[in-house]
Formats: sequence, structure tokens, C-alpha cells
Amino acid sequence: MAKSSNPQSMANNLTYPTYLDVPMMLDFLGTLEDGVSHSSESIEKTNQSRSGSSEGSLSGSTSSLVDILGLSLSLSGKLKKDKSKDESVENSFVRTHTSASLFNKLRRTLSSEGAITQVEANSDLNSVSPGEVVEFSGKVSPNPLASLIDFFDNVKPFIDLHLSGGFDEIEGTESQYDDSDKNNIQLVSSFIELLRGDIEKSNVVDLLMANNQGVKAIFATDEEYFTSNKESMFLGGTFTLLGKVTQVENNTNQSMNTVRRGAMGVIAHHFLEDLFGKLAENLEIHGMRQQVPSVQVYSPWIQVVPLAIYV
Repeated sequence: MAKSSNPQSMANNLTYPTYLDVPMMLDFLGTLEDGVSHSSESIEKTNQSRSGSSEGSLSGSTSSLVDILGLSLSLSGKLKKDKSKDESVENSFVRTHTSASLFNKLRRTLSSEGAITQVEANSDLNSVSPGEVVEFSGKVSPNPLASLIDFFDNVKPFIDLHLSGGFDEIEGTESQYDDSDKNNIQLVSSFIELLRGDIEKSNVVDLLMANNQGVKAIFATDEEYFTSNKESMFLGGTFTLLGKVTQVENNTNQSMNTVRRGAMGVIAHHFLEDLFGKLAENLEIHGMRQQVPSVQVYSPWIQVVPLAIYV
């Protein structure tokens, strides 16, 4: 069953967000704390005390008149004065928060309030509803559409060589691509360019995270905070996702089509998969066995608006 996280010591609970939606974080933190302060000031006051003393002595004789009378008197005395002085010193320090420190502060607050639900197994999804804040850990996979484009870009030189008859001379055989196959390849190429255009114009990047129990999380990152360099850093590593749930699917054989934006959003997913499946069959005939990336994500999965991805 889903369980709420328990607060731990600050050192053990220290995290570093490799992706962070800063406006979303500030909105959450400002709501919880009635405003957000990016710095704090502290004053250190120390008291110092100084003490000392001065001492003097005095000695002498009486005047000459006394001496004439045959009297002898002496005069002596001692003067001592104690002094003490208190001094106060004040030092002012300004501590400035970074985005990462504010995120750790927000996460500790949510955790201490029991507001974060951990999702690990398929059964956990039964008690998760849209709007909840969840944490989910798993390995990050690349954007399915980007994977499909990379697949085509990688095999396109070989396809062009086959279509031009370049492999026929090497293999000593006639090309096994008929007019239907050539039309299919041209159609695939056109769709790929449409997909490429959709990705370049989009302000979000879809990613997939999956754990070892088969549960998946689908989330769209804002390209303002998610660069191509960061995407490369994520791939293959295990990270934790924190965000708000928008959809939950744990029914068997339910799927989501990742081609749901832009010009390609109106194309049925099975049409694309059939089209690329035929391309893969043609490639296998010529000794190039390639696994075509799927544009479908099958249940169980949750869709999340990501606040942060962290380690």
C-alpha cells in the first residue's frame, strides 16, 4: 500500500535537484509559509570586559619648623584606584538561500506534514488520486518520439544505399524493395520530418521513468529548465520524481499514446507502429535487425506534473 514518507535527519535527507521548476516551487513554498524569503539575517552579540588598577605611594617629611622644634614626623600614604569597562560587539550575518536549499526546505516541510505519497508497486496506485503529491523513483528513458527519430536517422543511410542499388553490387542480388516498399519508406520519412518539427516547436519534453516493479511515470518537463545536456545526464540513471498527479492508470492493457501533440497528434498510434513495423521487416531482410521504439506506454502508469527530479 502507498505510504507517507517520514522525516529523517537533515543530513540523511539532503537532496540535489537536477531538474527544478522554480516558479512552481516558490508558489508551493510561499503558500505554506505565507511568503518566501530568499535570505535570513542573524546578529551575533558578544560582551567583553576590561579591568585594571593603578597604584601610587607618597612619602615625605614635615616642614622645617617642626624640625627646629626637635620634632620628627613622617608622612606616607598609598593611593589605589580600580577601573573596569564593559564593551559590546555586534556582528551581522546574511544567509542567502539557493534554489536547491529552498527545494530541500519545501520537501522537508511536505514530508514532515505527511503530504508526500510514495509510489512503488502497482497496488500503490489504488490509493493515489489526481492532485496528490507523489514521489516515484526509477530509471529515466528518453522521449519516445525522439527515440523514434533517432532510430530512423540511424538506419536512413543504409536505406538510401539499398534504394540506390549500392548493396546490390556488393551482394550480387537484385534489390528486394518493390514500389510498395519504396512508397512506405517515403511515407515514413515524411512522418519523421513532421515529428521532428513538432518536437522543435514544442516547449515541453516528454520523459518516461520506470521502476523494477513495472510501474511507470510519464511526465513533461519544461524546456526552460530541461536542456539537452541534462537529458543526456538523466538517461540510464536512477532518479526520484516529485510532482502532482494528473492521471492514474492501473487497469490491464491500457496505454497512452505519446504522439499527442502537434500535427502528429491526430494520427492513430497503431498506424505509425504498423508503418515502422514494415520498415523494420524490410531492414531485417537485408540483415539489419532493429528494434523499433514504441510510441505507446502501457499500464500501470501515472502521469505527473514534475516539480523536481533529484538524487
